[in-house]
Amino acid sequence: MLALIFDDDEYVERRLVARHRIIGQFTRAADPVTRRGTDNFVVGVDNRIGALADYLLMRMRHRRDLVSKYDLSNDLKRLTDWWIGQILTVAVKELVLDELIAMRDSPAAEIYWMDGVWQAIQSIIDEYHWTRETVAKPHQLRVRALRAPQTLKFDQRPEHGRVRSQRERSGVAPGTSVGGVPYYL
Repeated sequence: MLALIFDDDEYVERRLVARHRIIGQFTRAADPVTRRGTDNFVVGVDNRIGALADYLLMRMRHRRDLVSKYDLSNDLKRLTDWWIGQILTVAVKELVLDELIAMRDSPAAEIYWMDGVWQAIQSIIDEYHWTRETVAKPHQLRVRALRAPQTLKFDQRPEHGRVRSQRERSGVAPGTSVGGVPYYL
């Protein structure tokens, strides 16, 4: 299904973002009984990789940023909102599941099931902290650019909000129009 939405480069980029979010969930995991943070492992999930994907997606913020309706083709955008939501839910789960399987089956076994818990090796936790700013930002900036294009606004009252001493020092007589000053949002 993801092949219908993304080309190869976009798919690799989204997998990197999904990987980053998965590792982030391992760093923030907590014991459901004591509610204390765990040390890079997830408790309370059975040994199926699909159950781990469901657990991580349930706790993951901004999971809709992984695949958004703006990524869909024009034919799919014509569907009702309910169908679009169903397609996005399946696509996000498939993306996270693909990355979890790749992490589990990697030569380093980045995540693994042992003694009733899913564990992550320390090197990927370190990778998460080193790449926290660089991995998440490009995708978020691209999504923001698609949703709200930058607009030029004009401030008609640049003296508004200044204290009297600053207004007097500016040399503008009271009641004088100062014109528009452009600035970007």
